[in-house]
Amino acid sequence: MASMLTAAVNGSKKTRLMYAVGLNTRVTERYIGQLLQSGLLSCNNLGKTYFLTQKGAEFLNLFSEYEAALKNVFERRLILSDFIDSCEAPPSPSSSEAQGVSMASSTVQPAPLSLSIGTHPMLAGPSH
Repeated sequence: MASMLTAAVNGSKKTRLMYAVGLNTRVTERYIGQLLQSGLLSCNNLGKTYFLTQKGAEFLNLFSEYEAALKNVFERRLILSDFIDSCEAPPSPSSSEAQGVSMASSTVQPAPLSLSIGTHPMLAGPSH
């Protein structure tokens, strides 16, 4: 629907809206009806040219912000995933440790990872 609204910014005929979203005529007409009913789209007196309304422009702005936030979430998720993947797992016990020979002096154990949700800006709740 956002693509259809974007195509109607400067006025657009049904065919252009249809090509903008890559849908067939029947589905395009259904979406146009929903957009008209919701007040996001208007049409001229002849019903042949569709225009973006103020409400439609506001919707596009909010949708753009939503897309940017969603992209940021996915990017952060990838960063966290890469970070977790890059962390080495603790070494498995060697055969000499399994036989009871201690190698504690040569083995360094990683410190436990702990996150406090309130201290990290990404993980903290909304600020009031």
